[in-house]
Amino acid sequence: MKTLKFLNNYSKSKCQIYIFSFIFLAFSSCQEKEEVSIFENPFPQIEELSINSDNCILEKRHLWVSNEIQTINPDFEGIGGITKIYSPPLNLSPFQMGVKFFGKKIKTEYYNWKPGEIIQYSEINGIKIKCLLVPTNSTKTVLVYELSNPQEEDIAVPIKISAEPYLSNYDSLWIWAPRDAKSKAVLAPTSLENELLFKSDDGKIKISTDNIDVQKINNSIESNVTVKSGANKQFTVVVSYTGKNQLNESNMQVRDDIREARERWNARLTQAYDNLGHIKSSNPEFDLFYKRGILSLLSVEWNKDELLLQPYFAESGIDGGAMCSYLWGYAYISKIMPIYNRQAWKNQIIQGIKTDAKSHYAFTPITGEGIGPWYSYNQYSAIRTIYDYVLISGDRAFLSEKINNKTVIDYCIDQALFKDDITKHVGLVDYGSNHNLLELKKTDRYQHFVPSPNAERCWSYRAVDELCDWAKVPSLNLSSRANALSKLLTEKLWSDEEQWFLTLDTSGQRQFFPSVQIFDMLRCNVLSKDQEQKILSHLNEKEFL
Repeated sequence: MKTLKFLNNYSKSKCQIYIFSFIFLAFSSCQEKEEVSIFENPFPQIEELSINSDNCILEKRHLWVSNEIQTINPDFEGIGGITKIYSPPLNLSPFQMGVKFFGKKIKTEYYNWKPGEIIQYSEINGIKIKCLLVPTNSTKTVLVYELSNPQEEDIAVPIKISAEPYLSNYDSLWIWAPRDAKSKAVLAPTSLENELLFKSDDGKIKISTDNIDVQKINNSIESNVTVKSGANKQFTVVVSYTGKNQLNESNMQVRDDIREARERWNARLTQAYDNLGHIKSSNPEFDLFYKRGILSLLSVEWNKDELLLQPYFAESGIDGGAMCSYLWGYAYISKIMPIYNRQAWKNQIIQGIKTDAKSHYAFTPITGEGIGPWYSYNQYSAIRTIYDYVLISGDRAFLSEKINNKTVIDYCIDQALFKDDITKHVGLVDYGSNHNLLELKKTDRYQHFVPSPNAERCWSYRAVDELCDWAKVPSLNLSSRANALSKLLTEKLWSDEEQWFLTLDTSGQRQFFPSVQIFDMLRCNVLSKDQEQKILSHLNEKEFL
């Protein structure tokens, strides 16, 4: 009897296990089928950096979606379109891909931007339109459209996708102002009905869709998409492009591409926070300000094989302009970069040294060619950048490395003494006209013998003496020259009446101009406490605030 009772209980338990297992498997199967919406980004640290159209003051031409490979300007006058694409050395601007619903472009009513993607929203004839645009980790961009029909009857939505793109390969034309491509891409034959192929002498472009019920007419793909009552309908467009003699990647692995693009952006943010640190304060807005600063850094970091360096740090590049690297800009980020990525920053510094800082203000991202005129802050920026790199990294051996047949320490000495003659008494340097004082083009009074960057010479002289000590080479005792120059600045340019530093023109006349450059003197250890307080008194709402 005991055996029978045991077997009976065992059978019941076994049955219960089978039933539970069936329910669990059925539930698991349902869960697997419920895919997360492609419009939802799963990474909180990306989401917290999002900006919607209610809180964004940028003009639409200045609002781009980018990653390390490419940067895209969505068409806000026609939801789901693309106006421009840059992916150095490839220039696809203007791109002019337009999408029409019911025969016309529909203006974006609302958008939500976040690192690496944007979602646009609009509506026409009762159909709600949503479009997700994601640049992928290759020269490909994915657009996912969703049409929603809240009405009581099915609606057929006529859709037309067309383009008139340009495509040029530029090795050197990556300067301050963005350039349009010169070569128009011509429509080429293709056997696929759901694909447009364009070719220029420098490469090719494919625009394809997963909607198989389409008709190709000239440079457009057209279709009627029926959206049932109370339902949603999605379709995808993939834009891919390559340079000459390169394979074109146009597969429709949309979810994988979007997932990988988001994962990469999240990984980059994570790495930046790990290297630079997190901030947690009593003011959430301050914390977010810090995170947006890190986002700005990541926005100018490019990783593409065709570029001179990997990674390569541009001055900007988001709108195709300032893809070059400005030597004078190094000083603004010289403390944070050795912490963020020591080796990459060292490579960037070396390329800066290779560029002739006495003749040019920047180098280009593909060839490293020096461009633009000599800029007055080049020398200070070079010394400041090398000083901060060595101080923070501890890499004193760098000062003994040879670049262009000259050690780095000799390069620093040479830059410090540019336009100086140590066989003579110290004097003020003529820093030229607006051509060499670039951000001051709106005045003719802050030119020639100016307080800054003459004050930065004092800082540079002292820094070079310290660098010589680190490099274990004899110094020129430039610190004593810095002290003499500091006194000369006050004698020649300080005004008790204006409580400000003036400039000298080429005729020796003193000129007053309320330039923000005077505040840069505060970093140079050339001012008395009284001068510092008087200069800071100008920081008021009637003058500089």
